[in-house]
Amino acid sequence: MIFIVFGWITAQAQQTTKVKKVKENRIERLKHETMMLRDPATGKIPLNMREKELNYVYSSRARLLPSLNPNARTTGGAFSIRGPYNVGGRTRALGVDTRNTSIIMIGGASGGLYRSTNGGTSWTMVSSPNTNPSITGIAQDPINQDTWYYTTGEAIGTVSTNMGGATYLGDGVFKSTDNGATWSQLSSTKPTSSVTFGGGTRAEWQFCHDIVIDPINSAVLVANFKGVYRSTDGGTSWTQVLDAKASFTTDLTQMDVLKTGVSSKVYYAGTHSSGTNKGFFTSTDGITWTKITSPGSMPTSWERIEVAIAPSNSNIVWFFVSNQSKTYKLYKYEAGGAGWTDRSANLPAVGGNVGNLNTQGSYNMIMSVKPDNENYVFIGGTSLYRSSDGFATAVNTNNTGNSRWIGGYSPDNDISRYPNHHPDIHSFIFMPNSNTEVLCGHDGGVSKGDITATDGTPTGRSKPHPVTWTALNNGYYTTQAYSIAIDPTTSGDNRLIMGFQDNGNWSVNATGSTSVWGEEVGGGDGCYTAIVAGKNIRYISTQNGSVARIEGTDPQNPTSNNHVHPSKESIASGGYNVSGQLFVNPFILDKNDQKIMYYPAGTELWRHKDVESINTGWNFSGTKATGWEQLTSASIGSGKISVLAVSKSTANVLYYGTTDGQLYKLTNANTGTSPTRTNIYTGKGFPSGAHVSCIAVDEEDANNVFVTFSNYKVKSVFHSTDGGSNWTDVSGNLEENTDGSGNGASVRWLAIHKPATGNKLYYAGTSTGLYFTNALNGTSTSWTQVSADVIGNVPVSMIKTRSVDGLIAVGTHGKGAFSATVTDGNNTNAPIANTLLPANNGTNISVATNLVITFNENVAKGTGNITIKKDTDDAVVATIDVTSSQVSVSNATVTIDPTNNLATSTKFYVEVASGAFKNGSGTSFAGISGKNSWAFTTSSSAVGISSSLQQLLKIYPNPTSRQVSIRLEKLNVELAKAELYNSKGELVAEKLLRQVRNNDVEGGLDVSKLPKGTYVLKVITPKQVISRTLVVQ
Repeated sequence: MIFIVFGWITAQAQQTTKVKKVKENRIERLKHETMMLRDPATGKIPLNMREKELNYVYSSRARLLPSLNPNARTTGGAFSIRGPYNVGGRTRALGVDTRNTSIIMIGGASGGLYRSTNGGTSWTMVSSPNTNPSITGIAQDPINQDTWYYTTGEAIGTVSTNMGGATYLGDGVFKSTDNGATWSQLSSTKPTSSVTFGGGTRAEWQFCHDIVIDPINSAVLVANFKGVYRSTDGGTSWTQVLDAKASFTTDLTQMDVLKTGVSSKVYYAGTHSSGTNKGFFTSTDGITWTKITSPGSMPTSWERIEVAIAPSNSNIVWFFVSNQSKTYKLYKYEAGGAGWTDRSANLPAVGGNVGNLNTQGSYNMIMSVKPDNENYVFIGGTSLYRSSDGFATAVNTNNTGNSRWIGGYSPDNDISRYPNHHPDIHSFIFMPNSNTEVLCGHDGGVSKGDITATDGTPTGRSKPHPVTWTALNNGYYTTQAYSIAIDPTTSGDNRLIMGFQDNGNWSVNATGSTSVWGEEVGGGDGCYTAIVAGKNIRYISTQNGSVARIEGTDPQNPTSNNHVHPSKESIASGGYNVSGQLFVNPFILDKNDQKIMYYPAGTELWRHKDVESINTGWNFSGTKATGWEQLTSASIGSGKISVLAVSKSTANVLYYGTTDGQLYKLTNANTGTSPTRTNIYTGKGFPSGAHVSCIAVDEEDANNVFVTFSNYKVKSVFHSTDGGSNWTDVSGNLEENTDGSGNGASVRWLAIHKPATGNKLYYAGTSTGLYFTNALNGTSTSWTQVSADVIGNVPVSMIKTRSVDGLIAVGTHGKGAFSATVTDGNNTNAPIANTLLPANNGTNISVATNLVITFNENVAKGTGNITIKKDTDDAVVATIDVTSSQVSVSNATVTIDPTNNLATSTKFYVEVASGAFKNGSGTSFAGISGKNSWAFTTSSSAVGISSSLQQLLKIYPNPTSRQVSIRLEKLNVELAKAELYNSKGELVAEKLLRQVRNNDVEGGLDVSKLPKGTYVLKVITPKQVISRTLVVQ
């Protein structure tokens, strides 16, 4: 495997409540994810599984995907993004347009590619929801500057190959020729040929770390799984120029290449120590490579080498080396001169909680050199550091001197985060033509800052924080959710709370996609969450089962915060000595009494009857308060308890499953320490040794139960109507083969949704997206993908539903949260916009025109805004609340009056919020977004009229099937002309209007021979153009 890093010679809110936080743990996270996904027969994740499961989805469109027409997105409900708006996810790729620094590209490791045209103030996703979301590198052609490339396939970070498989294998290289607005895959890089690795094979283009473009001839160099490849024809064909020649066992070969110079070509590379072609390499043309003698202090084994050439002196090269045993090396190399200088002794080693350099097994690792100073070096691990003397001196405990701690965790070394920055550093670039301004990508998104700043100590901090960062995460939807929670019973409650990988727990009390979320206290990996119905009480958790009760409306300033899980400390010290919790450990509140909590710890199950009474403070080890009881009859002999579900209609029935396929039912779970337990898995046809990922219990019938298994190569979904005595496989077409073999998705969650009217609906969250069915039919059950062009193929971690108002909330591992409202189980299709006026890409449009949407069914106003933006810079020129008088609804026709005339000769585009309109079943319109869905260009004439004067145009009857009368009142003109345009913008009828009385002009227009539909009627006078919508029946 080869990685490339490039350099050229040319507002997250901070918590004000001070509490102890917990740091993330990448290795334990990977073990947990592997346990969930492994094939039980082999103990490993099947090789190339991501590619295979997506190929199965695509090759089975008639079975899994809705038909490819405008209705496709609406089956199962119209889902829209809910956020978090101001929280980003792991960011490995950064790029800035060298001509216009307002245009920025950033790539998420599991969320796709985003583009900004305003310097990071807002973002638009430009990669398709259905293409590979794992972006690892991006580069702009220095000659043909509208041409960009991005690479895919994260080698380290998701479920890595050293765990037996990979969640986010890549799909080669993608190219744009319109400055990043649209992208397509280079067919030459679609993974095909294979390389032996880890006891199996990998396609050579499944891991592409980065890319560089030659500034003289536009040759493209990519580091992929097998070596460095070079293309001289824009990616049509490739030649391998450096072979890694690696014999892999448990990890990846990696290479970092950095190119410098416009007139002089200098490349450097470093390969993984497991290969026969290991070490450091250099090239002057990117074609022929020469090995450099390694320094004598180089460790015998290493995983990753970061390379950075000093832009001000291409003879100075820095190498940053990492291995699993945390042996870190930093070398300065002077080509043709002094050779190697070892600066490893001064790498960050402050001690304490997070004060030492830590790449977490080469997962987070960057290096860069200031463009104008060959000795001003930046390195990143979990935190970010700078040294103005090339680490000739070390970072000290006071964070003063030449070497400083400037990002990631706070220099206070208390596990809190650096303001507007985030731990785990993955990418770092200087802005074009700047020696001070940088972008930094990390597990919390992307931040911008002046890295030479020497600011003082922020309020509430004890150590200097030299750099002031600005978070640029507004609309960069790439968070990786483990959980999502809603108020389970309160109609219209807008609260969401989610637990995110590496990002703690965040919450919001709003519906808009641009609402600002607040971070809950605690940090760490956010895990299971819950909201108490009708109360300002919520529960959050972090890795390994630490659960806290948070009270109040402000997550940054809670009125109370207490850990409530049973203490992990010894019984002798007053604790409960619980142990064995999973990395993402569940808990559940009783649906009939939310003061009751059930909590698993390894093989044991615990219960507390009043967790709201626990007020023993903040302690990750847990509470020693009395009240926790072990349910001894629930203990298991093997595996660990992985999921819980509790009934509502028949109270006090608790179901629980395990990591090795056991499934039990407890009755009277709310009383005593030995409730009755029933084995409901033995001899039931479940996959042996599989991970139980979800249990869903019907709120109306405790015997109507589903169970899902998240492993690959097994049957995934089972259904029981008698409380578990008998089970039916309803995996249906989620599996490629009825026995579970093949390339079906991993099923993570299942939810039963009971709308106010109609049938029950069943939603499955899988590794390839969200699916639903309204009819169970055993192994022939037909599941259909939901919102394929909105949610796409991102893994769905959890689904929560609320019957009282039809809310469905979905948490994804890579794109944050989505929601929909489905109130009629017999009509899950949302309204469809049949016609738009002006038509999309219409030209010569009147500056005074109204906007008209004609739906396929009658609609009513919902909530949200209609926004008109300029195409050139995305500037907002009008924001119209759908509930205002500027929006009128007549049956299936919506008319939007912008009030003010638009600018002449300008291209605009219109966005309509999801939920702005809804049908009679309460199902919301999916909305219109992006600049390519509803765009038009205004005419060069400034002739127009204000909204108040538009009221003087009367047309009746409307709708009509024959003759329409037109009258323009009180304008004192002798003559006017009426023109009628269809949905294509074509003139289909016209009529002269003459003055008749009281300064009015009027006339009639025969429409009896016109097709049914929505038309725009324009009345033109010497001074004005006035438009109205006409419906022909």
